This record gives sequence, C-alpha cells and structure tokens, in this order.
Amino acid sequence: MADRGVNKDVDLDYVSTGCSCSPHSCAWSQIGLVAFGSNRSISLYSADDDENSQRAGRVLATLNGHTARVNCVAWIPPTQQGKASDDGKTRCLELVSGSVDKQLIFWRLRHDVTLARQHQSITVDSQQTLSLHTDVVVSVAACRHGSATILASSGADCTVRIWRRARDDAPFACTQTLACGRRGYVLDVSLGVLPSGDTPVLACACDDAHIHLWAPSHGTDDQSTTTTDGDDDNNWKCIQQLVGHEDWVRTVHFAQCAGDGNDLLLASGAQDSYVRIWRIAQRTEQATLPAGQLPEIRLRENTFTLGDSTFAATLDAVLAGHEHWVYGVRWQMPVNETEGSSSSSGGDPVR
Repeated sequence: MADRGVNKDVDLDYVSTGCSCSPHSCAWSQIGLVAFGSNRSISLYSADDDENSQRAGRVLATLNGHTARVNCVAWIPPTQQGKASDDGKTRCLELVSGSVDKQLIFWRLRHDVTLARQHQSITVDSQQTLSLHTDVVVSVAACRHGSATILASSGADCTVRIWRRARDDAPFACTQTLACGRRGYVLDVSLGVLPSGDTPVLACACDDAHIHLWAPSHGTDDQSTTTTDGDDDNNWKCIQQLVGHEDWVRTVHFAQCAGDGNDLLLASGAQDSYVRIWRIAQRTEQATLPAGQLPEIRLRENTFTLGDSTFAATLDAVLAGHEHWVYGVRWQMPVNETEGSSSSSGGDPVR
C-alpha cells in the first residue's frame, strides 16, 4: 500500500467466522487444530493455549471449494507424514468435508509452524472432489487400515458410501455403496478397527433407533450392498445391530482403548436424551463350567464372528443428564482416559 511515497506491508491480523448449525460440522485434531464449517467454507482454528504463541485462539486459514453449506468435517488420522518434520517446522495434515452441494472434498494441507510456536500458517497442497451422492451429504468419517485409508459418508439419498485409497499418494475411489433401504436414514457414521487389529468396522446411527455395525466380509451375497470393483476385501455387510435407544440415534463415535485388550469403545447419542457407551471386545472360547457351578452374572452380549475371530458388543454405561435430543458426541484424546463430550438441542449445556 502506498501512502505519500511510503510502502507499507498489509498483513491479515484476525479472522472471525461463525460455525454452521450442523451437529457434525466441527472436528478437533490431535495437534490442537479445530476444523469447522462456516457456511460454504471451512475454518481452521488454532486452539493452542501456549502463552508464547501469537496465533493461539485464531482462525489460521479458510478452505473454499464447496458451493453450499458445509455439513460435516473429519480429520484423517495421521501417519509418519502427519508428524512434524526433522526441522520441527512442517507437517502434512489431511481433512475431508461434506456439504449440501452433494459433494465430499478431500484436502491435503501443509502446516508450517516455528519451533517456538509463535507463527503458524496453513496452505492447501492438493484437493480431490468426490461426487457420487445424489443428495445432501450428512456425515463423514475416516480411519486408517494398514497402508490404506478408508472414508465413509452418509447422505440424504439414504445411502452410505465407502471410499478407499491404497496408499497416501493415490486418489480416493468409491468401492461400495451400502443402500439403507428398509433400514432407513443414516444420521451419522464412525469408523474404527476391531480389537484384532486387522478388520475395520463401521457404525451407522439410524432412524430405527438401532446402531448398525458393518464390516468387510469375503463372499457375502447381501443384497443391500453394491460393490464397484468386484473385490471381496471391500465387500461390507451388516454384522450386528445394537438395540437400546428408544428414538432416532443421532450420533456415534469410536475410540480405541490403549489397555483392556485394545477394546473398541463406541459412544452413541439419541433423541431419547441418553448417551450410551458400548464396548466391543474379542472373545475366546469359553471353558465349560464344572457341574453345579453357577455361571457368572453379566450383561447381554451381542456376538458376531468374522473369519476365525469372535467379538462381543456389550453396553458399558448409560449416561443421563441432557434434557433434550443429543445431537453429537465425540471422544476427546487421550482415548485411554476415556474422556468424552456430547451436545444437545435447546438450552441444554454441552456435557
């Protein structure tokens, strides 16, 4: 900017944006960055509480690519690429977003930060648009499985789509469409890995008051699924339904336990105002009880078998306190301390 012959640098000092009124439009990364939908943009907010950081509590960048309101965002868990480089200044981050424009966008970001954490910047390295949903994208989830990355997205077209890339430098492709059909409308999805460590699992929050669990299976003839690549390894089927909620299930989220046999925890929230905590654990063959010995009293187990492994899903806890619908529930790292948070409608506070 020129002022009477003097050159002055103009820097962006502060950005203020509002969050979209969608329950899944906010996601917190493991390094303290919060991504949230802001109308048709995505804001990246630094939640760093370092007193020395000049960028803490600020929007570092906005991502533009959608043509309508952003409904959902999800961070892709990092690998070695997601860790800081040797100079401690850069890292690669990956994010996926879904919108009313019926599209998903995968974002690969470059996060630059000084060792003193006084200055941060985020730039877009690349992006990919995924456009197979025929109606509004409602929710999206991501997980890593070996060298592959899996995405799951649900839409108002009553389908859940599975997207996969074989390695980090490959594009995502839709490998399967799960047609909800009689199962109804899927309001949220979450991806995790079963305790055996070799099988991904998908949880779907449905309007039939049930949570539907899906996993890949070889040679299934389930008519509710349509594969696009003919690969049995990508052939998902419904393996179990978790029953307990008394109204539409609005939200689900997985967390992996560091102890207890690497059990998988699932938090769910519904319009019945309750949050339920489920535990999925691997089961070994039970020994036969001696004659006259009474069996141990325990909660009902929903068991299912995949390959040579048997798993049991049990209800761990029912959390009460909300006075209205529970729209969202998310685990907060570190997951081995099983911290969680949930949100509801009306004037009810976040718990």
